[in-house]
Amino acid sequence: MIPPRLAAWNVRGFNSPEKVRACKDLVRDRKLELLCVLENRIHASSFSDPWFRLNHCVFENEESCHNFNLSSSGRIWIKWNPLLLSFRPSHYTTQLISGDLYRGQEHLCVLTVVYASNSLGDRLLLWEKLREIGNLICSPWLILGDFNCCLYADEKSGGTPLLATQLWDFNALKFDLGLLDLSSKGLKFTWFNERANDPIHLKLDRMMINDKWLEAFPSTYYEALSPACSDHSPIILFSDQQAMLKHRFVFKNYWTKQNGFWVDLLNIFSLPTHGNPIFDLYRKLKMLKVSIKDKDWANSSFLSNQLVILKEQQSQCLGMLNIDPQNLDLNYQLKSIKSQLSVCSESWTNWLLQRAKLKWLTKGEDDLKFLYARLKKRRNHSSATPVASEDPTIRQDLINSITQHFEKLFNAPPPANTLESLFIPKGNVIPSHLSHLLTVNVSDDEIKEAIFLGSSNSSPGLDGFNFEFYKSTWLITGLFDRSLYEPFFMSIFDTNKQFRHLPPNT
Repeated sequence: MIPPRLAAWNVRGFNSPEKVRACKDLVRDRKLELLCVLENRIHASSFSDPWFRLNHCVFENEESCHNFNLSSSGRIWIKWNPLLLSFRPSHYTTQLISGDLYRGQEHLCVLTVVYASNSLGDRLLLWEKLREIGNLICSPWLILGDFNCCLYADEKSGGTPLLATQLWDFNALKFDLGLLDLSSKGLKFTWFNERANDPIHLKLDRMMINDKWLEAFPSTYYEALSPACSDHSPIILFSDQQAMLKHRFVFKNYWTKQNGFWVDLLNIFSLPTHGNPIFDLYRKLKMLKVSIKDKDWANSSFLSNQLVILKEQQSQCLGMLNIDPQNLDLNYQLKSIKSQLSVCSESWTNWLLQRAKLKWLTKGEDDLKFLYARLKKRRNHSSATPVASEDPTIRQDLINSITQHFEKLFNAPPPANTLESLFIPKGNVIPSHLSHLLTVNVSDDEIKEAIFLGSSNSSPGLDGFNFEFYKSTWLITGLFDRSLYEPFFMSIFDTNKQFRHLPPNT
């Protein structure tokens, strides 16, 4: 799915032509499909005037919804291009509008637009409403707008420091609903009190998501731009598809269950050996990587798609068995599908474990959900580069802060007494009868033992291959002399050099 191009902006009054023009420019320059205008200060009576609505359109033939009838200050006005998107609101309060966002007939997400009150008591009502909405959502969910409070103490600069008690309610909401902060670029602080003598900067505007959003739109992030004619920065949703396409080669353990993997492996390693055996192994591994990258099963989405297909086939087969339960062909088909589902599900779980580098997945669905969230959150934050800001001042400040951090971390101060620092006490000495072990040749058995003691879910080496690859392919990759495994090749290829069956696990 393609994520919607949308933004939210607290314009601090939408009556003036200047604010309308700024919103139109934002829509045009950023090619937006939907804009959430906050703190409009428009009364419901004004909205009933067709001429007023026409002069406040930011899209051609736009459609919109608002909560002006619930708030005298006209808090939220959502506008969208009906040729590209459709928004179907289902919840209205004085502090939010929530509903389903569609592109044509395709459901994109649940969109919740927030303009929180300055009053703590009112915000508590908003948090409860969000809990009520969130407990019913099982699809991608995006919450954006002006929350009028912070998540962390460092999101305020100037004035009285934020106390933990002031952060508790918002953080409790985030924890209860399993929400995540969408990764961001641009300005850190989105609001400024515009006082030169007593400046206060706060991060009040943000986008928050659930794990389903990261599953559907993993490369999205938002950027806080210059506030222009307002005291709040507009926040705009972006998608960086190219960032997700560039990834390091990592061997996936489930590939060993794919016939195509063994065909490529055997074809490459059956080539004649040239030069140094280690160099020849490196050359063939490089050829194998190039070959694997072109396969459809190399992408982890292959497994998730297979699971969906197999579940649909199982459902159809069960439906036919309800009509004819003694049909032997259908029963055999159901058993085959169940077996494939088991293998596919096991492979998917194995890949999650390998990717998350965790070994304590023992509690079923709860831990699986945590793993999904952890993987997607890490991937989402790595895809948005905060240094790539359009503002050169922000960019330089970020670079300087990163440089200073690592200078303090690695550049330790020189010792006070140079002579003492050069004194290295004598440690344990290797006995003379064992010193020859430092230079003795490493045997093939020792290499094999070390490899088979390694964890199958370990992090891969620089070439992207892990212990599981070498363990499962040891009969091929572990023997450098072609004459030793020539009989093995003959046993699994027929006379036309076609793959006959999988090699046994070792």
